[in-house]
Amino acid sequence: MGALVFRALMLTALYCKVSHVWAQQDKLTVQSAIEKLREKYAVMFVYNASLDLNIGYEGADLTGKNLQESLQMVFSGTDIKYEVRDGYVLLQKIKQYTLNGYVYQETGEAVVQGTVLDVNTGKGTLTDESGFFSLVLCEGRHKIRVSYIGTEEEVRDIDLKSDRMETVFLKSGYKLEEVVVTVDAHSSFHTLRDGKESVQAKDLERGVYFMSTPDVVSTLHSLSGVSSGADPASGMYVHGGDHDENQIMIDGAPLYHVNHIGGLFSAFNTDVIEQVDFYKGGFPTRYGGRLSSVLEARTREGNLQEFHGKFALGAMDARIQLEGPIVKRKTSFNVAFRRTLLNLVPVPLLDVISMKQEGNQKRKYFFHDLTACVSHVFSEKNRLRVGLYSGYDKARMNHWQTYDEGMRQETDRFVVGWGNTALSVGWESVCSSSLSMNLTGFYTHNFAEFHYQGQVQVGDRNVEQQRMEETRYNSSTIDDVGYRLELVYRPASGHRLHLGSNYTNHLLRPQDYVRSSLVDDNHWTPESRQTETEMSFHGNELSLFAEDEMTWGEKMKLNVGVAWNLFGAGRLTQSSIEPRVSFNYRLNSMASLKVSVTKMSQAMQRLSSTYLNMPIDCWVFSTDKTGYSYSWQLTAGFYKACSDYVHLRVGGFYKTMNHLIEYNGMERLTPSAVAWEENISKGKGISYGAECEAAYDKGPVSLHVSYTLAWSKRFFPDFYDGWFLDKFDNRHTLNASLNCSLGKKVDFYALWRFHSGNRFTLPQQIVSAPLMPDEEIAPADFLLYDVPNNAALPAYHRLDCGVRYRKPMKKGREQIWDVSIYNMYARHNAFYAEQVLNPDGTVGWKTVGGLPFFPSLCYTIKF
Repeated sequence: MGALVFRALMLTALYCKVSHVWAQQDKLTVQSAIEKLREKYAVMFVYNASLDLNIGYEGADLTGKNLQESLQMVFSGTDIKYEVRDGYVLLQKIKQYTLNGYVYQETGEAVVQGTVLDVNTGKGTLTDESGFFSLVLCEGRHKIRVSYIGTEEEVRDIDLKSDRMETVFLKSGYKLEEVVVTVDAHSSFHTLRDGKESVQAKDLERGVYFMSTPDVVSTLHSLSGVSSGADPASGMYVHGGDHDENQIMIDGAPLYHVNHIGGLFSAFNTDVIEQVDFYKGGFPTRYGGRLSSVLEARTREGNLQEFHGKFALGAMDARIQLEGPIVKRKTSFNVAFRRTLLNLVPVPLLDVISMKQEGNQKRKYFFHDLTACVSHVFSEKNRLRVGLYSGYDKARMNHWQTYDEGMRQETDRFVVGWGNTALSVGWESVCSSSLSMNLTGFYTHNFAEFHYQGQVQVGDRNVEQQRMEETRYNSSTIDDVGYRLELVYRPASGHRLHLGSNYTNHLLRPQDYVRSSLVDDNHWTPESRQTETEMSFHGNELSLFAEDEMTWGEKMKLNVGVAWNLFGAGRLTQSSIEPRVSFNYRLNSMASLKVSVTKMSQAMQRLSSTYLNMPIDCWVFSTDKTGYSYSWQLTAGFYKACSDYVHLRVGGFYKTMNHLIEYNGMERLTPSAVAWEENISKGKGISYGAECEAAYDKGPVSLHVSYTLAWSKRFFPDFYDGWFLDKFDNRHTLNASLNCSLGKKVDFYALWRFHSGNRFTLPQQIVSAPLMPDEEIAPADFLLYDVPNNAALPAYHRLDCGVRYRKPMKKGREQIWDVSIYNMYARHNAFYAEQVLNPDGTVGWKTVGGLPFFPSLCYTIKF
């Protein structure tokens, strides 16, 4: 399938190129124009044979113009200069030079996706995540305009006679009108890749969130092709993939479980996040190791001039953020800390609710995360940044119940904890006018553990007591250390090469599992003790990649790349060659067509005994029995700017997944890693669908609507001899968000989500086993199943609303009050289904609901 798709894409690109050439043949070219001038004015044109004159001329009619005016019109906007001398016209290619530089706000913070435009030629580019830009321009004078939303634009007149480096600081406090930002620079329909979304810090601040806490993953759930899974314990399921098929990084360091409170929040503190790049298709070759998506978050560098901060207190958490210079104009820091308030406010409410249930319960929950960034500017060409992330979650539940008038007491204690620690060191260097480098080293530690203790006591204090106790403990860890290296070479205008290498050394300890039980008859004696696993595995992943980004004329862009991945664990060595192709054909100044085809592979699989995104699941390496998981994906999209304020995208995707695994071992909270290859089923998957997104953004009103029609299927011969629907096969998904400013101080936000119900497997029949002779107790009933995932939960939908009030204060301070309501009309959305045996012997089901109507308040002060 992959080879067929690749050939189809190349034929499409070739057809567009040939069509472009044929269309040019019918137009006037520079070559034909100078032939007419030679005959009309009897002049000779002298030029080197290597000079390309077969370029289109779309200027005004030359009739009635003198020689000088005609030459000016013909060669204007080209890279050819002319000189008239003694009846000869000398033609020479204008030398080209590279204009590099960085764009900062006046605070020293890098400007991401700012516009750098040559007003004379119309050539422009966007700054990257470091504020860096590079333009290849012809020799001579240029007017360079640098602009960014919320800052005052800066215009510089530059006489380009050699390669040049410019550093620009934009002043804040100026409202840039929307019409100033050119369509070519900022609109997604003119970028190359289909399936890429970039979320800025300002986008994360606008919107309504659960408990009034901005969240990265919740923002991505509003995009087409992205499913949240089992709300409220949500994950991220992209184009029919599973939640372990997403590559998630912060400042280049990988993270393995990024949820707080089982999915209500992600681990990213938006107070320090500068930009999030999310790919659901059209993956660059520098990314790999997962099948479905890439999410890379970059922390914001601190203010190089002044100290600033933020403090927020909400119903769920408290947050504080501080930033400022260590050495002015050179070194800065930005640090944010967040801690939950769950153990102080909401959880005791659950204890009150549990009093209506049998027994007594006590619950405690705690999480915190720390995110920090320190950056240093050595020179205009060299920068260093250090990033740190640390997050920790811990949940505790105690349950006790008394039976038989106090003669029997049962006690259960359960503790689970998980977290990530990630450290990255990045060096960004401009090696020359045409070569830049980005090198990042990282270390990541992920851990998860749970401890269970159950005790049964029979008897009272006046008689002999008997006690039985069971203890289970499990822990798993992942340690990664490695580097990411990327070189960007710009040999000419419209031509860019990306070369590099990635390496990761993995140390997996998937399971240290201990189980023990004891019996006490007046004294404790060990009855049995079992240690299931104490294991560790080493693995190495090496990737070499190269991609070439080319611009053909004014209409076509093509990116062709390949990544070679090598994975080794023990005696096993596997390799994968992954082609990546992205193509953009510009239909006109307001519309474009994009097509991308990519292959991705994955050498690590996650074992899970539930359908939830559980932190205590364990990771294992692929083996010669399971094979290297890989996927092929074809995406296409039509992008249209209906006006300056209305944008539209209509597209689709087709994706195949191979060498997938499903755990089918013992039904317990944590799957067993002992001989796990014997407890899995191997299969494959397919997903396809159509996507539509529409956005309106003008003045105080911003509206975004996304719709996805998709199918996701699996084939596991051990389960079923045909294709069946995946558990998260949500046929219809619709998201609509509204942001509206009701004045200078008040904003209103609303978000409505809808998706078809998740699927589950319902038995078709229950068969009672016969009572055999000489047996007093009949065997357990048999459950007969038909097609897996043959039933669906009711459709999920809810409306969230919020109001934000801002109050400016002296010395640049600001107070913000956020009031939000989750699930405003109190929809009883199903979290999962339980089987019910009907009186007539048939099998039915009932739903267990998720979160109800929930208001919240958050207070923030910026200083």
